[in-house]
Amino acid sequence: MSLALTSKTEVLRKHILEKISSGQYRPSEKIDSIRALAKNYQVSKHTASQAISSLVSFGYLENRRGIGTFVLKNPGDRMPILGMPNKKLQTIGLETSTSPSNQSEFISEMMRGVLDGVRQNGYDLTLYHRDDFLLREKVDNFNLEGIIVNYLPEYRYDLLNELSDKLNLVFINNDCPSIGVPFVGLDNEKAGVIATQHLIEKGHTNIGFLFFPENTTSSQERITGYKIALAGEGLQSYCKKLDVNSVSNSYFSISSIKDELDEILGENITAVICINSTIAILVSKYLRSRGLRIPEDMALLGFDDCQIALMSDVPLTVIAQPAYKMGRKSAELCMNPFDIDEDKTTLFEPELIIREST
Repeated sequence: MSLALTSKTEVLRKHILEKISSGQYRPSEKIDSIRALAKNYQVSKHTASQAISSLVSFGYLENRRGIGTFVLKNPGDRMPILGMPNKKLQTIGLETSTSPSNQSEFISEMMRGVLDGVRQNGYDLTLYHRDDFLLREKVDNFNLEGIIVNYLPEYRYDLLNELSDKLNLVFINNDCPSIGVPFVGLDNEKAGVIATQHLIEKGHTNIGFLFFPENTTSSQERITGYKIALAGEGLQSYCKKLDVNSVSNSYFSISSIKDELDEILGENITAVICINSTIAILVSKYLRSRGLRIPEDMALLGFDDCQIALMSDVPLTVIAQPAYKMGRKSAELCMNPFDIDEDKTTLFEPELIIREST
């Protein structure tokens, strides 16, 4: 069988869900391997892996290390088919900033919150990766009630402004105030202040900040908070951009950020705030490869409380954000636009979780 439609991942996902719905894949039963799916549907193993990863994120399947992928015991309450809307239901779209195979725990939890919110209110959900062509196709062909978007580079502002006149639009995690639609996110400026003040209280005066160059409001606001906290103590800031393409192409590779870290070490920085916990873990690995101790020689702090933050050799101090609650709230606003306050902005409080890395 060959899949020749616009998104092979989405169509393969639909076929797998149809097998679950029809009973061909029964609860607690092992499904075909990625290799077998790729062969049977004439797609790449990467495409098959993406389809499986997204269904794991949404609670249809589970991976068992060294054994395979299994249908969860009660997948029925998550039907109808994800990504191929049921024409009898109103449908909400969710656009993620990363492909299913690269989703962070934050994105997965946010997606779970959106899914539970729309299902509880009798809506269907269609999921897609950032793609302007696919976004237009969904709007034109799937009769969407609204879309939740978390990828907002400046080049998309005109398209999103156009769509805001046609359907309920909600931004999550990153905002564009000029478009004037509801926004759900973390109080990122406050988060940056809290993170920096914690390190200052630990005695650090040379504090660096590692971030991606993408022009997102969440990153900008965290950096603003970091600079505010430093300025309040008469301290200088040191922000270093990471090569986003290098990091994403070798997701857990120390070499992807080696040059930037060498520059930081040359500046006598004693503490580093990382834009997310994944980067913080990479920094931790590199520092230890150089014989440096954490936190004695370098303190580390990341954003997002995820499993890798706990699994590190030195558990990571983090700023946590309630991804599930943010997802639920964005779904609520997308389904009930007339209940939105004048302000249109919902900010959640950041939480500092202190562990051994600081």
